[in-house]
Amino acid sequence: MPTPVINVLQRGSKLPLSCFSPIVRHNALRISGKGTQFQRTFAGCSVICNALARPHLGGLGSGGYGRATLQRGYKRGSRPAPRRPPPPPPPPQSSSPMPESSSPMPESPALVVGGIIALCASVTAWNEYMKTQPGNKQAKWLVDFRNIWILSRRNLEQGRWYTLITSTFMHNGLAHLLFNMLGLWSFGVPIARAFGTTRFLVLYFGSGIAGGLLQDGYWKRTLPPGSDAAAAGASGCVVGLLGALTMVAPKMGVSFFFVPMTMWQSTLVGALFSGICIQTGALPWIGHVDHLGGMAFGAVYCE
Repeated sequence: MPTPVINVLQRGSKLPLSCFSPIVRHNALRISGKGTQFQRTFAGCSVICNALARPHLGGLGSGGYGRATLQRGYKRGSRPAPRRPPPPPPPPQSSSPMPESSSPMPESPALVVGGIIALCASVTAWNEYMKTQPGNKQAKWLVDFRNIWILSRRNLEQGRWYTLITSTFMHNGLAHLLFNMLGLWSFGVPIARAFGTTRFLVLYFGSGIAGGLLQDGYWKRTLPPGSDAAAAGASGCVVGLLGALTMVAPKMGVSFFFVPMTMWQSTLVGALFSGICIQTGALPWIGHVDHLGGMAFGAVYCE
């Protein structure tokens, strides 16, 4: 059967060609076919039609064309390339992945602060226990107590600089211990959580060392030559935490001896109280100079 060839269109003519092109603006449309397959070529494109794409019995004007497949660069006798299947979806990830075995264990601020409190309580309890022992045993402990756990003018002159740290664990009685440990737990845990345990330890013991050095300088200036003075406790370290917290959150509300005020107001009241006591000699058993030194270190450290 000869292949029919129909040249039917000129530029600007309109022909309803089903859903793929209602308006064709080309010089001519060539429709050829053999058997049940047709090829329409226009503007360098080819349309491959199956038997459903035959012209409608009503003619070209009826627009009765079936579905067609558009393929650029069609060659006679060729078929469209099959579509590639979509790639498989990635495997679902677990909502709670297991940590790697090589990663370090997370540091716990409460564990670090609780460890310091436990050391302070142990050293103070041992000191109270040794006070109840017989004379010889108690006398030996008194020598070790003064040389290891007490910050004094004599110890620093003899090179026992480690007492700047060891003296922060010793407290003079249960009331002194409870008061300092309450402040340490209240302010130490949030500060260690915010700064990290390493920076917290530097801040804590740095405040104690700075307060001890300032207290020793005050002793040198005020005490007569050859005299001795001693101090112990973690109050310089705790006051250093207050100084750091004042620089970080000055408007934070606190209760200073059950009186509500802001953080900077409580620190100012404490500094003024220590300064007045130093000038008047009131409450000489409290290390006021040590408190001011620790507070200054904490403020400068977090500035």
